This record gives sequence, C-alpha cells and structure tokens, in this order.
Amino acid sequence: ALEPGTDFFSQGADSLQATQIVSRLNAALDIDLPIRVIFEAPTLAQLTAAVRAWEPEGEPASLLEADADAAGAGGGPSALSFSQERMWFMHQLAPTSAAYNMPLALRLRGRLDAGALQRALDRVVSRHEILRTTFPATDWGVAPEVGPAGRTVVQRVDLSGGDPADDPLPARLSAAARAPFDLARGPLLRATLFRLEDADHVLLLVAHHMIGDQWSFAVLGRELAACYNAERAGEAALSARLSRQYRDYAAWHRRWFEAHEERLRDE
Repeated sequence: ALEPGTDFFSQGADSLQATQIVSRLNAALDIDLPIRVIFEAPTLAQLTAAVRAWEPEGEPASLLEADADAAGAGGGPSALSFSQERMWFMHQLAPTSAAYNMPLALRLRGRLDAGALQRALDRVVSRHEILRTTFPATDWGVAPEVGPAGRTVVQRVDLSGGDPADDPLPARLSAAARAPFDLARGPLLRATLFRLEDADHVLLLVAHHMIGDQWSFAVLGRELAACYNAERAGEAALSARLSRQYRDYAAWHRRWFEAHEERLRDE
C-alpha cells in the first residue's frame, strides 16, 4: 500500500500502469479524467484532490441542448474524445494486441439474402461516421479522418462440405476476432460471412474499441437487423443521416471540460 504522499512513479509505476489506474478510476466513479491528471498529481493525496475537484457542481448541458456550432457539427477537423485518447495511447504500447477487439457473431439460419445483408451493412456504416473513421498520427497528434460512405467489404468464407466431426468454425472465428487493427489505415470494422450450409451462416463483425463500446455495438446489431428486414421487404428503415455524430459529442465534451477547468481556475 502506498502512503498518501508517495509518488507512484518513484515506486516503479510506468505509463501503462498510470493509464490503467485512470481507466479504473473512471469506470468506478463514472467520470472521465484525462491521462495527464495522474502525471500532474502523482501521489495518492494529490490524485484524490484532483478527483474531488473534477466533480462538477451541476450536470453539464445536454448535447441535444447545445447548438450545432458548440457541438462541432457541420464538418471541419475532429478531435479525439478523452476515452479515445486513452485507447489510442494503449494501442501504441501494444499495436498487435487483440485486447481491444470487440467481436460480435450473429448466427443466421434460414435462407440468406446476401444482397440485402450487404445493403443493410452499407446503410448502417454510412449512417455512423465513426464506423468509417481512421486515426492517423501527425507531427502534432492524432487527426481522425472520416472515410467516404461506400460498399463495406464483407469477406466470405465457405466452410460447407467438410467433415462434421472436424468443425473449423470456432478456430476461424477466433483467428478473425483476434487479428490486429491498423488504426491509421483501417478499416476498424471488419465483416466476415461464414457459410456453413445453404441455410446456415455466421456473420462475424469485429470492431476496434476506438470506434465503439459494448453498448454501441448492441445498437449496431439492432440497426443491422432492422435494415436487413427492411431491405428484404423493400421498405425504408432508419434515416440516412443522424443529427449528431460521435465527433460532435467529443467536441462538446471537450468544450464542457475546458469551461469547467476555467471555472476551477477562477475560484
């Protein structure tokens, strides 16, 4: 156990452990401290004071209440959210790690309309900019880039006709789920369709944590199902455009944080 005045780094802590401490604090206290806080407050007492100072006096204005300019809508350069900053940093420490890969396997039984599935996936990816975003590094930091909407690559793997006793699906799913991502080049959402039989398929979606979390991945699954059913029925499903994208949230959150810091300095 550390004494309140003991510096974390003087006891051998490194940047990876510092990042883990901040991540656990954020998860436990439902806050969003940036990594730099632990470097500015490297003792337990200082970090405790920093966490207490972070607590807002009131709830921040809702993103829905913010005007488009304040939220960062309407194009222009994007900035990383605080959680993306941490994730990008962690990825640089272990670029081939699968620790932040998020796989979602969907079993599709019955007659599959491959064309409708392709159009549904294209529509969902077109609707959410974050699913088309990459994160190349520049001399001054990370510059998120939103790629154009278009046809999403779906890798097709035919596993039919093999020996039922020698099921290759688990190994193939594991290998596809664990393949590393290139944050700078993308894509950061991969789709693989495994054909087991004529009326039995598995769709594997794998995303890097930079572009989503478990909650948003559940939204992705629901939207994909709604769009697929609509495509098969020849109906419209979900609007093509969203009033807010993730980059709008990131810009709003940073503006709120900067205003909060300014208030603390004035006190």
